[in-house]
Amino acid sequence: MSPYGWRAAARRGNPVRPGGGDRHVQYAVLRELFSCKMTILGDANQSVNPLSSSSLPVIRDIFPDADCLELCRSYRSTSEITDFAQHISRNDKLILAERHGLPPQVRAAADRRAHDKQILALVERHRQSDYRSLGIICKTVAQAEQLHRTLAAEGIDLAFLDYESTEFSAGAVITSAHIAKGLEFDTVIVPHVDDTNYATEMDKGMLYIACTRAMHELHLTHVGPPSRFLAFTKEPGSNPAAATTGTAEIPARGTRTPVG
Repeated sequence: MSPYGWRAAARRGNPVRPGGGDRHVQYAVLRELFSCKMTILGDANQSVNPLSSSSLPVIRDIFPDADCLELCRSYRSTSEITDFAQHISRNDKLILAERHGLPPQVRAAADRRAHDKQILALVERHRQSDYRSLGIICKTVAQAEQLHRTLAAEGIDLAFLDYESTEFSAGAVITSAHIAKGLEFDTVIVPHVDDTNYATEMDKGMLYIACTRAMHELHLTHVGPPSRFLAFTKEPGSNPAAATTGTAEIPARGTRTPVG
């Protein structure tokens, strides 16, 4: 929210600031500019830059009189998806909601062409399912734009979200992990989860964000060795299912899991 938006919200009483991963200095500026009550919401694990994130102790230091409440129960994703994301970025305080579904699928492809075919098959699988929203979440906007062109050439109609987008379209969307913060989709596809693309601590944050956008189904695809942050998927007894290298065969379509 811009300072102008904050001024308007402050006049109404209690502005809400989403983004607990913002910079320390931003909170300090807000404290100096506005004397009204405010609400700050955020998930430290969704910081895309570990060097600039503001932890709860830091926020307490800036706002010493603030009432701080930690919300530890995860409701968005199935237990399988949340557990998968926990292996990428651990939060020992997290309480999983008892809602189950398919385990996340990590799919290897022999080459770029096979990789794109896998994504096409996954998009078609989603179209035939009972789910409505689909998010294809790449690491960067440039990767999302390139894949958007590839899929468009195959007749796949997706809304492309970048930093210039002014509205969010329901249905099928392709975007970057940074832009996807705060969004959620029935099904999420995370392309290019190879060890070159997701290798740094910042990349780990991007991968965590992408995976935690999924409510019911999560699919990850790659060419070459998978990211080091997915090494747990090869451990004996791990839940995530791994597809055979080079295959574009997709399991039977999913249906909604009743919540109860």
